[in-house]
Amino acid sequence: MKHDDFRLKRPESPSLVEADFDPHGGDLDAQSAWKTFGGKTLVEAYELFLTNPLHFQEDYMWMGARAFDYYFPIVDEHLRAANAEQEWEDHEVGILGSCLFFQLKVESQKPSIQTQREMAELAEFVLANLGNFVPSMKEQGRIRQEWLAVQAALEGGGGPAR
Repeated sequence: MKHDDFRLKRPESPSLVEADFDPHGGDLDAQSAWKTFGGKTLVEAYELFLTNPLHFQEDYMWMGARAFDYYFPIVDEHLRAANAEQEWEDHEVGILGSCLFFQLKVESQKPSIQTQREMAELAEFVLANLGNFVPSMKEQGRIRQEWLAVQAALEGGGGPAR
């Protein structure tokens, strides 16, 4: 996927405000996500994300649903660009799965139906390509569990005990 493809899924400029990141007000993690991504286009946010994915990935756990809907293509692009030669650090793929799972478990708000469909497609991709992320079968098993939980939550099953 090229940067131009982001525009096919989302408006070029976000029309998000701080409350879209922190809908309940006062959540320090959500406010951190606002400071990181607030006002950035998908391309700008993607380029920032790539500078340090480990640092920015947990912002996806805490941002409100509207912000998550807009910036989700960054996670999708990042994981689909995976190849066996890339160095994936500190269980990054598993942590991103955990972030998506958390978004699906927030009772007061959930990602849009469109984003949930995109999440389901990404979960299928990750599960079918575990070897592109890590060579270790043990680590692949841990990542598999995270993404199976995402699939189960999308299907309404809640996922395995975590």
